[in-house]
Amino acid sequence: SLSSSSSSSSLSSSSSSSSSSSQSYQYTGLTTTYYFNAYDSVTEYWELTTFGSDPLHLADGDVATYAGTAINGRVELLTGNTCIGTDLGLITKVELRVYNREGVIQPAPDDYIRLRPVFSGGDGNNHDFDSTNTAQWSDYFDITSDTNAPASWTWSDIQNLDCVVVGITAS
Repeated sequence: SLSSSSSSSSLSSSSSSSSSSSQSYQYTGLTTTYYFNAYDSVTEYWELTTFGSDPLHLADGDVATYAGTAINGRVELLTGNTCIGTDLGLITKVELRVYNREGVIQPAPDDYIRLRPVFSGGDGNNHDFDSTNTAQWSDYFDITSDTNAPASWTWSDIQNLDCVVVGITAS
């Protein structure tokens, strides 16, 4: 079983970076971090479980809650983030990261989380994070120049960025 806490995706952007499944944006010497706060609740989401996992928790901004899946290759599509599109200057870097812990019930050493940004032009590259039994943030994954990423990032691109989160399980 694989679990991933919310704030589990983060975006960040600027001349330095930081984030959570968050996005980090670097712009004009500053870093701003946004969090995914919506998900596809109709077709692409992780299952509810009896041990407290809820797909909403992957996008609720709280690392104390978690979403989980025991189904190999199960996808949750994060469809919105906290960026309101305000122009904060030139974007120089865009990154993703995830807060994760493995195996709430059955730890498996080969489980991992895959993040794949979704741009208006199509999906970006896969970015994999090997999970452990210790709750932790992944490294930042630079998506600035991923396949299908905008050639020149705008704040609207940040606002419209989605992210596929895939649970890869060993069993």
